[in-house]
Amino acid sequence: MRLVSLLPGKEPAAVQCMIKEVMLKDRPGYEALSYTWGGKSPFIGVIILEGRQFPVTRNLEIALRHLRLQHETRDLWIDALSINQLDHEEKGPQVQKMKSIYQSASRVLVWLGEARENSDLAMDLVPRIGNVELDEIQMEIQDRETEKGWDALLQLFRRPWWSRSWVLQEVVAARSDPLVGCGHKWLSWSVFKTAHGFMCKTTSSRVLQTMTSPAQTLLLARNGARTSMRDLLQGTFSFQATDPRDKVYSLLGLVHEVERLALTPDYSKSVQHVYIGIAQHLLRDDINMLCFNTNSPYHDLPSWVPDWSWSSRRWPIWMPGTYNATGKFPSHSAGRFGHNPSTFTLRGIAVDDISMLDETSRIEMSQPATSDSTEEEVLDNIESTLRKAIKEQPSSNLRSLDPEISDALWRTLVTDRSLIGNSHTPGPKSPAPENYGQMFEVFRGHSPVPTDFQPNMLPAHRKQEYTKLFVKSMQLGNQRFFVTSGGRIGLGPYDIQKDDLVVVLFGGDMPFILRQKDAYHRLIGPSYVHGREDAQLLQAADTDHRQLGEMVRTAASLIGSTSLGSRTIGTKWDEEAQLKAEYLQGDKR
Repeated sequence: MRLVSLLPGKEPAAVQCMIKEVMLKDRPGYEALSYTWGGKSPFIGVIILEGRQFPVTRNLEIALRHLRLQHETRDLWIDALSINQLDHEEKGPQVQKMKSIYQSASRVLVWLGEARENSDLAMDLVPRIGNVELDEIQMEIQDRETEKGWDALLQLFRRPWWSRSWVLQEVVAARSDPLVGCGHKWLSWSVFKTAHGFMCKTTSSRVLQTMTSPAQTLLLARNGARTSMRDLLQGTFSFQATDPRDKVYSLLGLVHEVERLALTPDYSKSVQHVYIGIAQHLLRDDINMLCFNTNSPYHDLPSWVPDWSWSSRRWPIWMPGTYNATGKFPSHSAGRFGHNPSTFTLRGIAVDDISMLDETSRIEMSQPATSDSTEEEVLDNIESTLRKAIKEQPSSNLRSLDPEISDALWRTLVTDRSLIGNSHTPGPKSPAPENYGQMFEVFRGHSPVPTDFQPNMLPAHRKQEYTKLFVKSMQLGNQRFFVTSGGRIGLGPYDIQKDDLVVVLFGGDMPFILRQKDAYHRLIGPSYVHGREDAQLLQAADTDHRQLGEMVRTAASLIGSTSLGSRTIGTKWDEEAQLKAEYLQGDKR
């Protein structure tokens, strides 16, 4: 391996470095740098390497200037200089050693960037958060909601380093407490983690907003336990990588050995090849990975293959253990891959089709500034769509879903779950708590904020504070409200269309939306159908033999005789439809 010897010097002299070759087995002394490269055209910095000018990213040059000692040489491992980034044959094996490299370093140095945006104020606030009483800081947050320190802290946690794919492995691998630097200020990682634990106990919307960034994933990560590639990809869904293949390769050092050996990094492979390969690997065990499909316009991917690099991708509405669309019916995935790498074959039943959609541009509660409609306009349109459907489909059960007499609408908007659990059951909870209904009424302006809620808070903040958990639970990404021909309501991917199929795929926790295309079916994505995420779609049919037979015939005709082509998902049915009919009828007996 190569180490970078950072030669002593002081400002404004140029940064000078030398390269030396060492053997990791000899346990050389060095520090490992964790940082971000920069933009798409990053080479606007220059250092002197081996006596010659060498282009580096501006962020790396600034980091080296801050790390340089005045009188001593400092040995560092830096990916951009220690690995020949243009040599694929060298890069693959080096990537396999990354965890060992960071694990063997005497210290990992995390570089957040140069001082700006009141970052010094934020770095001063972090250690203070963990050294005061909860009640004291809680009152200060409420009284000074717009204080510069909290704004600065928010900006600090939004810096690019926190959402870079490689840093998860770099921080987890560190054998001692990493040092976190911003400008001339440095703090230990444990100080950040203590502050994070404290902030999670507050009820301030400002603090909750701060901790919804990828920073939370990283601050919870240093437990040393290996995990699955599925969980890692899900947890780093919003992380970024300069090379799209690194969305997968950067996580290999953290997975169980069996998975690591099955997923060897190879930079000679295309992004398409790598992403299809990881999708096949994951879908063999769990077809719920279909929930991460993105219908990305990049890399020429089949519709069932997630594009882990797409910055505009939607966040999946599925979360493990929250729903169970298959219920008592076969839960094992019968997925098969064909000779064509774009082919994936599945078993399932088409249970409904979409008859009406809301016309809102998007339901993007997390980033309303980028939406074409406000939250209120989105909800106005959804309610209007539901009332129109009730009027046009009087024979269906839609009338029982009228927002004035039913909680179906608000439960659909949050996919009947809360995104924040409690100390006993952390993470998403389903069904959503009843008080979400009251929050919805307040949010829509139909009811006032309860008089006993934060009576001393400024009126302008009370409504926002009272409804924040409900609004946060609506932050589901680009979803669209729909009504089905069978009188059901739900949320699905923004690009769903009228006549798209609602399908239960065996092994899947949620219904999926498919679109027929010639002899194939394209996967549009997972959906939430109100009241139908606990196998009720299938169980409802099971109570009526005639309806059951119609379901199977529909499945056989719409999904049968197909295979998967590029950008489509197909479901071969052939004799399996008859077997499924027999199974369901047998279960009825």
